[in-house]
Amino acid sequence: MKITAMETIPVSVPLRTFMGGSYYTGVHNLEYVLVRLATDAGLTGLGEAGSMGPWGETQRMAMATLGELRPAIVGADPFEIERVHERMAALVKDHPISKSAVDMALHDIVGKAAGVPVHMLLGGRYRRSMPIHCSIGIKDVKAAIEEAESYLAIGVRHLKVKVGRDPKRDIEVVKQVRGLIAKDALLMVDANQGYQTVHSALDTIWKMEAYGPLLIEQPIAGTDLDGLADIRRRIQSPVMADEALWTPEDCLRIVEKRAADAVQVYLQKSAGFNRAQKCVHIAEAAGVIAVIGGMTDLGIASAAELHISAAMRNVRPDIIAAGISGPGIIADDVTTVPFKIKDGCVDVPEGPGLGVELDEAKVKKYRVDI
Repeated sequence: MKITAMETIPVSVPLRTFMGGSYYTGVHNLEYVLVRLATDAGLTGLGEAGSMGPWGETQRMAMATLGELRPAIVGADPFEIERVHERMAALVKDHPISKSAVDMALHDIVGKAAGVPVHMLLGGRYRRSMPIHCSIGIKDVKAAIEEAESYLAIGVRHLKVKVGRDPKRDIEVVKQVRGLIAKDALLMVDANQGYQTVHSALDTIWKMEAYGPLLIEQPIAGTDLDGLADIRRRIQSPVMADEALWTPEDCLRIVEKRAADAVQVYLQKSAGFNRAQKCVHIAEAAGVIAVIGGMTDLGIASAAELHISAAMRNVRPDIIAAGISGPGIIADDVTTVPFKIKDGCVDVPEGPGLGVELDEAKVKKYRVDI
């Protein structure tokens, strides 16, 4: 089987609410690039690149990168996924988000050819559904609580509070959200590297801990693993690394420094399934929990994240809910059957490949010219 064509489709899809974090400007829409690979066997594969400028790849950059990668993809055997990655690396350094879209599409084709869901290609299925959490953006206290209530109203149980700009506001939102959600629901705090020093992070976290957060995510710069390890030693709450982790080598450094109790692994930051699995396995070997994160994705990437979440033993939804937040935050989707949240969980797709298909009318509606 050979790949005969690659189509890239830029889309902009609205969110349920204004979203913002400590280091990125709030938005009402998110931009994505959809990838569709065609083969000479009549099978097609779907992929998705999220565009988060602070993470290095805007929509325009992803479109350009995928164009540069085309010679490594068209003509390749979709079963030879590692060889395709090798060819892509020879053409373009880094740009994992764009490469992850290709990786998803390749796995989609292989799963369809074999007649099995992608999680069966990754080792099988540990779980049929995944509890997820949604993030409350940085906004005033009243608006933050309204956002939290909107997630609870659609079936979300577990919430993450974005912090890192105003300690007084941060503490108050954490306090009020803790009082809003169920006693057995999980409350997480994510600073997105927002605190400038270990001292300022500790001063705020110690006060937040009165409200029982499950974990504190990336309180300081991802490059400061010594500082992260210092914070971990001095607080009661577990620490989760996020911006510190892009590659398996990053994961190895995090566990060597004993800088985190958990690591958030992204398919798109990892350039696809293989490197994401490596990160999960490195964490497991060190006794560190892995959480699969998302970039407020559409249905294609959310499906991919659900598949790896289902297949990895060290992804522990009984301890930490997955960061696959797209189903709770996006206002619409481009897939024929958008994911539904029930009792705080989303079902893992069971169809061949990724188990999702494009709704061509929605793709046309949200397509943009760039």
